[in-house]
Amino acid sequence: MNSKQPLLPSTVPSYSVPSEDKTSEPAVRRSEDVRRFTWGIFQVAYGAPVRHLSLSGLRESIRDFRHSAPSAWRLLVAIYRTARTPVTVHLLAAMLLIIAPAFSLYISASILGIVEESVVSRTITESHVNVLQVLVFMWLFIAVMSTLAHRIMADSVLLKGYLRHNFLPQLVDASLRLDMAALQNRKALRSLPEEYGFDMEAPAFRFFHEVITRLRHFLTVVAEVGVLVMIISRREFHEAQLLAFFSFMLPAVMLFKPSTGVGGAGYVFWTDNVDYYYLAALYKLAFSHHFRPTLERDGMRTFISQEYRRVSNALGYMNVETLTIQAAIQVQWYWDILHSLIVDYPLALCALVLPWGNPLSSLVTMVIVQHATMTLQQSIYQLRGNQGPDTLAEVFGWAERLYEAVAFESELHRGTVKYPQRAEAKGMEVKFDKVSFSHRPDGPCVVSDVEFTIPAGSLALVVGANGSGKSSLLSLIPGLQQPSKGEIHIDGRPLGEYDIESVRGAMACLSQDEDMYPLSLRANMLMGATPNPEGDAALLKDAAAHGCATSLIERLPAKWDTILEPASVSQQCMQGCGNGYISTATMNELEAHGPSFAQTSVSGGEKQRLAATRLFARLLRLGERVRLIMCDEATGALDSCAEREILKNVKKLKGRRTAIFVTHRFGDLVKEADIILVMKEGRVAQSGTHAKLMTEEGGEYAKMYNAQANGFL
Repeated sequence: MNSKQPLLPSTVPSYSVPSEDKTSEPAVRRSEDVRRFTWGIFQVAYGAPVRHLSLSGLRESIRDFRHSAPSAWRLLVAIYRTARTPVTVHLLAAMLLIIAPAFSLYISASILGIVEESVVSRTITESHVNVLQVLVFMWLFIAVMSTLAHRIMADSVLLKGYLRHNFLPQLVDASLRLDMAALQNRKALRSLPEEYGFDMEAPAFRFFHEVITRLRHFLTVVAEVGVLVMIISRREFHEAQLLAFFSFMLPAVMLFKPSTGVGGAGYVFWTDNVDYYYLAALYKLAFSHHFRPTLERDGMRTFISQEYRRVSNALGYMNVETLTIQAAIQVQWYWDILHSLIVDYPLALCALVLPWGNPLSSLVTMVIVQHATMTLQQSIYQLRGNQGPDTLAEVFGWAERLYEAVAFESELHRGTVKYPQRAEAKGMEVKFDKVSFSHRPDGPCVVSDVEFTIPAGSLALVVGANGSGKSSLLSLIPGLQQPSKGEIHIDGRPLGEYDIESVRGAMACLSQDEDMYPLSLRANMLMGATPNPEGDAALLKDAAAHGCATSLIERLPAKWDTILEPASVSQQCMQGCGNGYISTATMNELEAHGPSFAQTSVSGGEKQRLAATRLFARLLRLGERVRLIMCDEATGALDSCAEREILKNVKKLKGRRTAIFVTHRFGDLVKEADIILVMKEGRVAQSGTHAKLMTEEGGEYAKMYNAQANGFL
């Protein structure tokens, strides 16, 4: 292994790594709660494990438990009221599984006791035989009932269905109440369901399952230890001591043995060996199909092969790999030895320490130890396996998080004034008063100290270079983003005083990266409209003509019923769960009878035609209720003829409405605009009509217009 940094060729980018020189990073401090060690070429950092059995950890757990307990109890009651029958069956099955292992241990010890007594007395009475038969029958009955109870506990489909039906509509409402900024914050991301979890998401089920399962396993261990105490009280002194030893040591070792070498804490790892990262990049170049055309075109295949061999030799043989570190860091050796002696080989210890003065009694004790340790092992493994990284107090916190999610509200101030205030048909007046906006509180302003007024009914253009803040400016008008300072006025009233939904209802917007919803094209165009089969057909036909999409829709396999990107759900069994490979005939059956989730591919220009059709459908459907049309570089992927036709149709339907276009391409539209706003570095550098702006010597607008008018060299 070479610890020196390689001499990388100038044509290959170098990779920066953290410096080990602490004097060069005075602002970086290592937290006292973070520990580090070296493993091969890697540095591993992990948080100090939280010891919940320490006095401070216990106090913290009790405080968290008391804080979350009311929400947890409220959720448990709500789950029971939502699904009384499934929950009752679930709880009865759990109660059976609590007593079954302890009862089985008691029966086995009783059978061994009868056998031992019969061997010692050299006789077996009919009553003994009858008792043995009853005990064996009960043992088998418990085994059968336990199997059925396990199946009931595993079959949670009905309970999940009840929970989905009750909680998902509430979470849908909560999600749709949030504005974009609130939807992307950490609290919403951790509390709301994932967009791809439709066929798996069952709110509150994990909470209920964890609470019941942990309680079940804990009570199972308590019951088994209680039965062991009863058995110990009936054995001879030395045998009782041995049973007591295993009754204490086996749970202690299994519960206190760390799950990993870092105490079960999460960890990260990195290396300051630049060769390693460079080799990873070369590996990707060699095996990725994505880069192969470029490598072949530039004749770089031989270079990559030679470079990989050179850097691999420089790196040398590594004594560790990332997969090994990712999977787990081995626990310390002494824990493994202790676990082996107490948990894996208890009979060997029994044979070593038992006095063997009474061989039969010692043999029975060994059998009891074997059966008791196996039963306890299974219960403790389940108890520990279900604990995971979260304590019971943290599991209770999930209930609090669910109720927080259901109660989510938008963080934006919402006014109450309905828009429009006046009934006459006219456009929307938009005024910016020293408005600034940044995506983060500590980030740079993408819109800075902007002032302008767009009169009602006018045609406005916003132009500027890429990154000048045009799209960010437009996103402020419908309240998708909130100004960092300044105020936006709509028809002379601050935007914040309006009911924002009524303002948005008076807009028709088209953006440069518009996506179709995962619904049919018909549903996309008519979303929110009252069904009217005859009128809808005429409206769709007219909207498609205005959006230059008639021939495109006619070519699609299902025409207006086409779903470009369906929301897919699972249709196949999971491999590796006892399921075999799916045969070709079975897949053919699915294709013949199941729904297809295949995507319909359209080009960027075709997607913009469909988006324009949706804009026109909204304009035609809402009529004079729309007061403002906004188009944000919505025709950039279209050919010139289609772009000209769509813009002509927008102007035709504009009427007395206000229209704002964002564009970086100049055409006849600029000469028709009532006002042009020229954006540069987040500010309005110029404003006025085309004629006025062209007369301003050295102006930004004239430079951009002349550059396009004269073409490119």
